[in-house]
Amino acid sequence: MWFTGEAKFYTSGRVECNNLVYTSNHKHDESFSLPHKVIKKYEPSTDPYVTVWAAMNEEIYIGPYFVDGEMTSEAYKQILEKFVHQLRPLTSSIDHPIFIHEDSKVHANTDVAIFLEKEFPHHWIGSGSTYAKWPHHSSDLSPINFFLWGYIKSRVHKVPINSGNLEELKHRIHIAFKNITRDLLEEGVEEYKTRLERVKHTHGNLVDATVYGEVVDYDQLRTWGLYAWPYL
Repeated sequence: MWFTGEAKFYTSGRVECNNLVYTSNHKHDESFSLPHKVIKKYEPSTDPYVTVWAAMNEEIYIGPYFVDGEMTSEAYKQILEKFVHQLRPLTSSIDHPIFIHEDSKVHANTDVAIFLEKEFPHHWIGSGSTYAKWPHHSSDLSPINFFLWGYIKSRVHKVPINSGNLEELKHRIHIAFKNITRDLLEEGVEEYKTRLERVKHTHGNLVDATVYGEVVDYDQLRTWGLYAWPYL
């Protein structure tokens, strides 16, 4: 099972993925509404950024791939072609990996759907799939979002980056990926399984801050010290 996704990394430290924005690496003051409890209106940033795409399972990751500026459906399909080329030597002819992407607008493209059906026949989840759809506004279920991008952000922005220095940003992202271990990937996927169970108890709501109807201690959340705001 391959979890995939893209995120915008800004030189300012902000990270955006589908319906989720990482804005801080510390717990908010008690006077603030807790993250994940409030869905905020999306407010775009004007800072320089690069779009990063990656894939992961419980053993390995593939990527990162970069797009300068906004991801488009054409750029996304080109990345998928690179991903499949890199994936083939890792899988046997009898393997049937499941490919998962979210309901991002760039994923909802006919050419993308045709390509995925060709490469993962009836074994992919997301926009355009006849196998299964990804649940709308469920960014907190994918380990790409709740684990990977938060982890990479924590490594990349330990030291501030000069505004506009996108090459330095890309370099740091590459280095951060090289620090990902199999143990971290396994933990991310195990947390995904746990979150699926939580969905039943939250009646389909966000699972990061509420489990079984009770507020969770944020120190116990596996977010690697990062706090994000879901948005519509």
